[in-house]
Amino acid sequence: MSIEAGDLLSRGHQVVVFDPILFGDSIPGTTERPNLSGTVQMLNTIGERALGLEAAQIAAVAHWLQSGKIDGTSTSGSVTTATLLPEKIHLMTHGPRSETAALVATALQPQYFASLGVENGMKSLADVFTKDLGYSQVPELLCLDLYRSFDLDGIRALAPSITIDLNSHEPESIFWK
Repeated sequence: MSIEAGDLLSRGHQVVVFDPILFGDSIPGTTERPNLSGTVQMLNTIGERALGLEAAQIAAVAHWLQSGKIDGTSTSGSVTTATLLPEKIHLMTHGPRSETAALVATALQPQYFASLGVENGMKSLADVFTKDLGYSQVPELLCLDLYRSFDLDGIRALAPSITIDLNSHEPESIFWK
C-alpha cells in the first residue's frame, strides 16, 4: 500500500492508509502464525460479528476524517489544529474481505463516501464457496445467516449515490517498485 499511497500523494491527493481491526498488523498472533480465524470465532461466541466491527470502524474513520479538524495538544502545551478532508471519501480496497467490509460501511453511512474502488474483489458472496476461499482466509464472510438475506448487489443497492468500481486499477505508477 505504501507505493499506491505515495503515487496518490504525489498526484496531490490527501491519503489516509489504515488497517481496520483484523487486517494487516492488527491480526492477533505472530507474523509466522496469525490467528485470524480463531479471533473471529471468539468474537462470534460473544455475539459480535467481525464484519460488523470492521464496517463500523471504516465508517467511524470516515466520519472522523469529515469532522473537519483534529485537535490536540503539542508538547509545548499549545493547541494544534489540522484541517482534514472537506469532501466525501474515495475509498479503495484490495481483496474480498476489505471489499465486503467497505461495502457494508458505505451502505450504513453513505453520506461519508463518494466512491469505492475494489481491486481483486468478488462479484457475489457465493464466490466464497465457488472460488475455494476457506474459512481461514475469509472468516468474517462466513457469518451466520448473511447469505440467507444478503448478497453484494443488495448491499451495493443500499448506497445508490456512491460510485462503485469493481474493476478498479491503480493509475500508472510514478514510483519504481
